[in-house]
Amino acid sequence: MLKLYCKENSPDGELIFLAANPDIKIKGIGSTLLHEFEKRLKGKKIYLYTDSGCTYQFYEHRGFERVGEKDIIMNLGNKTVELQCLLYSKVL
Repeated sequence: MLKLYCKENSPDGELIFLAANPDIKIKGIGSTLLHEFEKRLKGKKIYLYTDSGCTYQFYEHRGFERVGEKDIIMNLGNKTVELQCLLYSKVL
């Protein structure tokens, strides 16, 4: 997916891991982290990977555009998990 995306785009970087502790009762920590990231890197084009098992809507609601997707099947022991890998991009 990334190779195809990079044929027409030149991203400045990748957002590898953004997480907040779900047990903390304060709302908006993820949004605050992302806002600070955007403030510090204004004008940079970034991309990130996530999947359909995560809250990918978080990124969609914050202006990220889905630029790629791929269906995969993961075999975890005796369990099969179908997921959709998702590639998102945004100019900060």
